[in-house]
Amino acid sequence: MKGRTRHRSLASATARWVLILLVLLVLWPLLVIGLAGPASAAPVKGAGPVVLVGVPGLTWADVSQQGTPALWSLLDEGAVGTLAARSVG
Repeated sequence: MKGRTRHRSLASATARWVLILLVLLVLWPLLVIGLAGPASAAPVKGAGPVVLVGVPGLTWADVSQQGTPALWSLLDEGAVGTLAARSVG
């Protein structure tokens, strides 16, 4: 009878260690990711100054390569956006 009891306790201990190892293997990546912290954004290289140009009454139809070469160059080399602000009254 002692042999069976010893065999069961050995199997129980082995099963416990296997379970502990499996839990550690599953939780280890989560622990490593959590300790790593958030990734920081890489600095933008070559970012230049920002210029905002506003001209009342100027439309895109008024801008041409021949008529407004400086604005045309800005359009060609930079980022362009449109915003139409309207007020009541």
